[in-house]
Order: sequence, then structure tokens, then C-alpha cells
Amino acid sequence: MRKFTFTKWLITKETFNSFGHYKYWLSILSKEKSKRVDLYYHEKYQYFLNYLQTEWD
Repeated sequence: MRKFTFTKWLITKETFNSFGHYKYWLSILSKEKSKRVDLYYHEKYQYFLNYLQTEWD
């Protein structure tokens, strides 16, 4: 079982092209909304690490 970094998880599981792509996508949103979305993805990542990651990941 690999330890996913946030960036690796975004690219592998959330289909962003790169961390830069993710940051660019956040920059299009309003400041308040981009904070909420970023928090959402960090919480989703933590949930993945805690509950969803399998030995095949």
C-alpha cells in the first residue's frame, strides 16, 4: 500500500492533470468559494486515506 500525497491523489483519483492545473482551476473561482473547494478536497483526501484506500492503491 502506497502513501498517497495530496498531489498524487489529485492526479490519480480526481483526474486533474497536475497540481498546477488544480491551483489554476481554484484561481478561476471566487476567493471564498476556492477556499471552500480546497477544504472539500483536503477533507475528501483525508477520508480516502482513512477509509477508502485499499491495499491495491
